[in-house]
Amino acid sequence: MQRTTKQTDRRKAYEFAHKLESATRGNALTEIQARKILAEIYAIRNPGETFPGSSASDFFKSWLVNKVRETAEATGVRYSRAINSFLDSLGDHANLDISAITSRDVIAFRDHVAARLATSTANHAVKVVRMALKDAQAAGLVTANVAIGVLILV
Repeated sequence: MQRTTKQTDRRKAYEFAHKLESATRGNALTEIQARKILAEIYAIRNPGETFPGSSASDFFKSWLVNKVRETAEATGVRYSRAINSFLDSLGDHANLDISAITSRDVIAFRDHVAARLATSTANHAVKVVRMALKDAQAAGLVTANVAIGVLILV
């Protein structure tokens, strides 16, 4: 199949075509892999720009700002603690696209909170993350809410 890369620089055109071609090889293409490839291609075509989307950090911070406005002060404080703790637990992965978050990340977060605080606090934190990811799914930023399958602790 032939498609134009709309590039005038031969090297950039080759890079662009190579990324597209490599995406068709190997195992099934996951959404995360597809987004990474698209982001790389976008960066080749638009130097200095980043692929439009939402990093986990950007999304959760934006979500939190809205929730703090919409809820009682004490509820906003609890949401803030949960979200900030979750972003801390993600580390460098917080800068990745929100679709890169996995249920393992949420489970690791839950277990980390449970090791330091009460079980009910860990369960509440997971519920807050679950609510945020539900909103991300509604916005079309993720195809599934990975926190749905994370069980609460007893």
